[in-house]
Amino acid sequence: MLNTNTDVLAIASKNPHVGELLSEYNRAMINSSQGNLITKFDNIRFCRWPGQTDDGKKHSENRSEGDPAWPFEGASDVRTRLIDATCNELTTLLVGAFQKAELRANGTELTDMSVSQIGTTLLRWIRDCKMPQQLYKEATLAAQYALQYGWSAFFVGWQQNISKRSQSISMEQIVDLAQQSGSQVLMELPQLIATAPEQAAEIMRTAMP
Repeated sequence: MLNTNTDVLAIASKNPHVGELLSEYNRAMINSSQGNLITKFDNIRFCRWPGQTDDGKKHSENRSEGDPAWPFEGASDVRTRLIDATCNELTTLLVGAFQKAELRANGTELTDMSVSQIGTTLLRWIRDCKMPQQLYKEATLAAQYALQYGWSAFFVGWQQNISKRSQSISMEQIVDLAQQSGSQVLMELPQLIATAPEQAAEIMRTAMP
C-alpha cells in the first residue's frame, strides 16, 4: 500500500530524488524479465548470434566450446534481415496512416458545434504546421518500438510559457472596466490609483492577469 508520508517519489518536487529513482529502476528490472526480452528481441531483429565473423562465413575458431563450423568450414553465415525489413515497412505504413488520418473534434452537444470546429482546425494546424517534424519522429519511434518489443506508450504533456508586455491603459478604460464588472473593489480602483497606487496595481494584476 502506498504511503505518501514515507515515499518521496509520491509527490513531485523541484529537485529530483536521483537515488530513489535509481533504486526504483533497479527494483523494476530485477523483478521482471523485460531487460532480457529487450536483448532477445534486439538480437532477433538485427540477426545477432554467437560465432559471427566479419566475412559472413562460419569458422570453427570463432565457435564457442570448440564446436566445429557446420555443415563445413567457411559455410555461409550471412545475416538475413527479414524481421528488420518487415518492421521498417510496417512502420512506414503506420506513420503514413497517422500523417493522413482525418482529425476531428466532436462535441457532446449541439451547441458545441462551433467549438468542435475550432478544435478540429487547431488539431490539424498542430499536426501539419506547428509540429510536423516532432510528431513524425515520435510516431516513427512508437511504431518501431511497438513492432519490435510488442508495445509502446506516449506521454502527452503541456509546456506553458509566461510572457509580459507593456500596454497603456487610460483612466476612462479603467472606469469602464469597473462599471462593467459590478465589483465594489474595482469601483474603488480609480480613487485607489490616486491615493494608493501599489494597492491599485495589485488589484489590477488580480483582475487582469
